[in-house]
Amino acid sequence: MLVEALTQGKMKLINVFGEVGFENHSEFKESMLRNIQGDESIIIVDMKNLTYLNSMGLGVIVKAYSESKKQGKELVLSSLQDNIKKLFTITKLGRIISIYKSKEEAIELLSKQDVNI
Repeated sequence: MLVEALTQGKMKLINVFGEVGFENHSEFKESMLRNIQGDESIIIVDMKNLTYLNSMGLGVIVKAYSESKKQGKELVLSSLQDNIKKLFTITKLGRIISIYKSKEEAIELLSKQDVNI
């Protein structure tokens, strides 16, 4: 698992690669919580290259979402693989956390919004 982040104006783009499971969920949690810190008001977590996410990894996403909300930020997901999208459908988390088809779609739509943060 690898997490890369870059800032683009008021947005932080977080790219997640590989698998998140029992062995590395703590590292994933530390990385996600560290990356939601900062002045960016919108955080896009791109999961295009994430091939596996278990329930512990799902919990990390929920924690990061919750922490970002406490800070007045918007955390969204993009480019979910079908197996990961299914997790969000089954758990109904897709009703709480916004999911975009692609990182580009998220950037375009969120940059047009007047996000009151």
